[in-house]
Amino acid sequence: MPTWSILSAAGHLGKDAEIKHLPTGQTITEFTMAVTVSKKDAAGQWQKFPNWYRVSCWKNLPEWVTRALVKGAAVYVNGVFQANVWKTQEGQERTSLDIRADLVCPLSGDKGKDEADQRGQQAAPYDAPVNDEDVPF
Repeated sequence: MPTWSILSAAGHLGKDAEIKHLPTGQTITEFTMAVTVSKKDAAGQWQKFPNWYRVSCWKNLPEWVTRALVKGAAVYVNGVFQANVWKTQEGQERTSLDIRADLVCPLSGDKGKDEADQRGQQAAPYDAPVNDEDVPF
């Protein structure tokens, strides 16, 4: 069984954040995030490539994240990380890198706001109020 560990990462959204309403009444927002890493190739040259993460946001994060984060926006995410490995019907092994976010901070300043404005939405302020009932302590 996979185990969860703490992860902090900064990257760019691969698509707009999407909100989902679960049958239980809970709200979740999901998006993909590319984190650029560098690695030496066989010739000893540094190459950059993306690691893709699936990020899920729960509790008071979903609506704010959906309004503020759009494709290409830079974002910092802190949460718990899990690598899931499975086999396809053809027998090929696949891996997904998942983050259950506790903290999401936009890094790209105006990009999210500009993109949201173009879609006719208003981007949420970065210091959106938190409902005290949602705080676990």
